[in-house]
Amino acid sequence: MLRFFVACAGAGLAHLHDRNIVYRDLKPENLLLDAQGYGKVADFGLAKFVLGPAYTFCGTAEYFAPEIIDPKGYTVAVDWWGLGILAFELMMGAPPFEADDPMQLIALAREGLKEKMFKGNSGPWTEFVRDMLTKDAMQRLPMRSGGFQNFETHSWYQMQNPSRWDWSDFYKLALEPPWSPPLQDENNLDNFDPGADDPPQIPYSDPGTGWEDDFDDPIGPNPQVFMRPE
Repeated sequence: MLRFFVACAGAGLAHLHDRNIVYRDLKPENLLLDAQGYGKVADFGLAKFVLGPAYTFCGTAEYFAPEIIDPKGYTVAVDWWGLGILAFELMMGAPPFEADDPMQLIALAREGLKEKMFKGNSGPWTEFVRDMLTKDAMQRLPMRSGGFQNFETHSWYQMQNPSRWDWSDFYKLALEPPWSPPLQDENNLDNFDPGADDPPQIPYSDPGTGWEDDFDDPIGPNPQVFMRPE
């Protein structure tokens, strides 16, 4: 189950990075399941289009990468650190670094993983976490030469026991998810708890101006559009 949802998050991040977007807030609360049971990255409030390093100090403290306060800035590598934290938390029930103060959390992250954090667990999933939570941002698994293919070919995803893994089936949405939400129909919202404090839902009325006509472009403009002329 863990391997499936980590793959969903990883594929989502790779899709964003291919489009020069750093996400910056990966955590369980920002992953949703579709009707079939595939995970989707949600809440892009901290996402940013970048053509170089980013500098904004933001995100969720337990998921802060060591370089988040580097005056030289940081790259999409912070997202892969976040995915390593997510994998650890989903398996162990809590993130590896815990403290009351965000700066204390960064200090712990800079010290790196300790063997005792895994509580005797070993195997491909622990090696995957170590490969994602390297203090050297450029040595995190998808940041190395080969990119996201390093993620796909990691020994954790070569295991066929207890369940078969096939990336081709995964990308075709043909790999059976470990769990699918029960739905009465495509409009069923029983899996959501709206809560009393949620804002009111205002029906949308299309003004007919065509303002959203270019929203179907999945890639966006060429990065050159955003670069200043020499």
